[in-house]
Amino acid sequence: MKHNFITYAAIYFATIIFFLPVRLDAQLIDNETLSLRTTDLNNNIKTTFNPGDPIRYALSAGEKKLWCISVRGTVTFAGASQERLGLQYERGRSVSDTISWDSRVPDNALGAASATVRYFSFPGFFGTSSASFTVEEKQPLPEPSFIGTAICGSSFRWARVAGTSVLFRDTFTALLIGLFINNVLPARLGELARGYALSRKKNSSFTYSLSTVMADRFFDLTGLLLLTFIFFPKQQLPPQVSKGLYLVLGLLVACIIGILLFSRERFVGHLSTKLMKVERSFLKRFAKTILDVQENLKRITSPLLLVLFIAISFGTWFLMSLALYATTLALGVSVPFQYIPFVCALLNMGITVPSSPGYVGLYQFLLVYLLSLFGVPKHEGFATSVLYHASWYIPYTIVGFSLLVREHMRIRDIQQLKV
Repeated sequence: MKHNFITYAAIYFATIIFFLPVRLDAQLIDNETLSLRTTDLNNNIKTTFNPGDPIRYALSAGEKKLWCISVRGTVTFAGASQERLGLQYERGRSVSDTISWDSRVPDNALGAASATVRYFSFPGFFGTSSASFTVEEKQPLPEPSFIGTAICGSSFRWARVAGTSVLFRDTFTALLIGLFINNVLPARLGELARGYALSRKKNSSFTYSLSTVMADRFFDLTGLLLLTFIFFPKQQLPPQVSKGLYLVLGLLVACIIGILLFSRERFVGHLSTKLMKVERSFLKRFAKTILDVQENLKRITSPLLLVLFIAISFGTWFLMSLALYATTLALGVSVPFQYIPFVCALLNMGITVPSSPGYVGLYQFLLVYLLSLFGVPKHEGFATSVLYHASWYIPYTIVGFSLLVREHMRIRDIQQLKV
């Protein structure tokens, strides 16, 4: 027992004697030698962050040759709890080495923040280093620009679908008139209004113009489905949502088959000849209709054109998804972005069925339900649905009505249209 005590005492005093010169010779290192800075995860220096942003606290060794170093620290936020930067112990550090901590700015942090680290190294350097930064609220994304760009993309696609003689301004005018009619009349009469407005501007038949609308809507649906499957969530969905997706997918397959058949001149000619022989007026009108449809479809069966139209459709709906995400940011609704395009796609597929003017009621019901699948409370989902609905409903109505008046069209004429 006595022998062990003597051994431990000898080790204790030897340790004190060994480290005493180190502690006596220790020097305070200023912040210019070991500097702390805040960066993003790509090591770009930043002094302003948003709540939830990734952040890296990096301590650079500067020009000091350090054999080993021990460092730890804390981060203080305004409005959020203090964060600890865990102890790091490194050996054999050289001039260019950097010690770093990767973290995330708390969601409830706002205002001034600071990080402070304390370090000690052999042969006896010690000190502290600090870095200040600011946490600012996320600025709302420019929602109107997303919606306006999406409308321009849709107008450009329709102009290409309708033929080389149709200009962008023609389809832009007809599209907004159709959106206005959808906002004020039930049963999606805006699709008929689009064809009617285009036929007036280009002096073409109403049936032909309406066939371009049908083809354009097909690419719209294809873009929505592509958006759905690219951003399909990994979590389990309710059975009714899955059944709805299968129904839309079946509809898309039927549309593809129909487009392929009606783009074939021989098939359409044979079918229209048979219908012309039937002594019924509506079948004769239908025969003329399918001839107009075939005349339009045979121009857009090029693979490159099909890819272009689908890409434009995907882009326009992705822009509408960004507008929806901007709405959630503006209201402070917490929902990951990867779910937003999926929600937007299902929402717009859901309102393709004829319903109330402007989809009022149906729009709110669908968006609240879809957001609730990803943990958004119903009251927050309802607020999002109202603001997002208004963000396009109001400008579509104002601009569409102005164009309707400029084109000397009347709502009564559209209500009396016959296909």
